[in-house]
Amino acid sequence: AKGHNTIMISNKAGGHMGGPVKGDFAHYYNPITLRNSLVRPYFEFVEAVMDWRYIESSPEGENYHVRELLDNPVQWHRVVLYPKDYFVVVDILNGSQVRDVDTLFHLSSLNIVESRGSSYNVTYKGHVIGELSVEDVPVNWTLQPYGEEVQAGAGNTVTWITQNISGMPVELRIFSAPASNITVERFWCRIAGYSLANEVTHPILRFKFRGSAMNRITVLYSRFPGGESGFMVELPVENGTAVKFVRDGEEDLICAGNGTLEVDGLRTDSNIIFYRSLMGEPKLLTAFRTSRIIKDGVEVFVFSKRVEFLSATFEADAIRFTVKGESETAIKLYAPNVREVRMDGKPITFETVDGYVLLRVNLSSIHDFEVIKG
Repeated sequence: AKGHNTIMISNKAGGHMGGPVKGDFAHYYNPITLRNSLVRPYFEFVEAVMDWRYIESSPEGENYHVRELLDNPVQWHRVVLYPKDYFVVVDILNGSQVRDVDTLFHLSSLNIVESRGSSYNVTYKGHVIGELSVEDVPVNWTLQPYGEEVQAGAGNTVTWITQNISGMPVELRIFSAPASNITVERFWCRIAGYSLANEVTHPILRFKFRGSAMNRITVLYSRFPGGESGFMVELPVENGTAVKFVRDGEEDLICAGNGTLEVDGLRTDSNIIFYRSLMGEPKLLTAFRTSRIIKDGVEVFVFSKRVEFLSATFEADAIRFTVKGESETAIKLYAPNVREVRMDGKPITFETVDGYVLLRVNLSSIHDFEVIKG
C-alpha cells in the first residue's frame, strides 16, 4: 500500500501502520464497493466504500501481503471530485476506537536525474527533479536518508514545483484539512522505463491524524507559476471539516462531515458538499446524502427525503441538475422566472411560489432535470 496514494492506519494508537490488504487468488479481504459515479459536462465524481477489516502486518517488508485483523473494523469512503479545473479527494473514516491515520501522496515528475551503476552495484541513486516546500518552508528531501520519515512541518499546504514534458515549470499545490503534522520520506519509484537509470527516488508525503473518525479534504491544484493562485483556508466547523478556495472571483466551499454542517452562510445535512458561487450567486453544486442546502437564508435545494446525490450547474438560461434517489420525492429549488421544467428530456408539471419551483417526481434511479428560465 505504501507505493500508492492511499491511506494507512494502525490497529491502535501508537501501533505500526498498515494499508489495506487486497487478498489472494481465492479471497478479497477488504472488498470495495463502487457506490456512486457521475460524468457531466460541468462536473465529475466517483465514490468508493470499503469495510476495512485487515491491514498489512509488515508493510515495510516483503511480506506486506500478510494480513492482520483489526480489533475494530473501519468504514472508509473515498470520493474524488472533479469540477473541471482541479481535483478534490475526500476521505471519510468512521471507527469505534482511536487510531493513527496517515494520508499518503506521492510527488513525481518525468524530469529525473538518472541512477548509475548496475543492478548489483548502484554507484548513484537518482531522483525525480522537483522543489518541495511545506508551509512555504523548503524541504531538502534529496538529502534525507532513504526510507525514513522526516518531520517537515505542520499545517495544510505543500507545494511541489517541477517541469512538464514541454520543459515548462509547473506547480502543484496540495491543501489538506484538517491541519496536520506533515512528514516526508525519500522512497523508490520507476519513471518512464525499466532500466536501472529509471529506478529513482521521490518524496512521499504523509498527513498525520489520530482519532476514531476522520473527515479529510485534500485539494490538488496545479498551475503555471505566476498564474492565478488564489488562496485556500480551513474554516472552523462542528461535526466535520471545511475548506474555502477563492480565485478568479469565485468561491468554492467544500465540506465533509456528519450531521448538520453550518459554515460561511451554508447550512446543510449533506455528508459531502461542493458549493461554488460567484458574486454571491450559486454556480456549481454537488452534494452527497442530502435533503437540504441553504445558503445565506435561500433554500437552494430542499428534498422531502434524503437523496443519494445531487449535482447541479446554474447557468444564464437554465439550472441543470442530476439527482439519484429511491422513491417519490418532493423537490423545492430557488429558480425565479421559470417557463419550463424537463425531466430526462420530457416536460413535466411544476408549481411556482415566491421564486421557488416545486416538483413532485419519482426518483427511481438517476435522473436529469432542466429548469429553463423565461
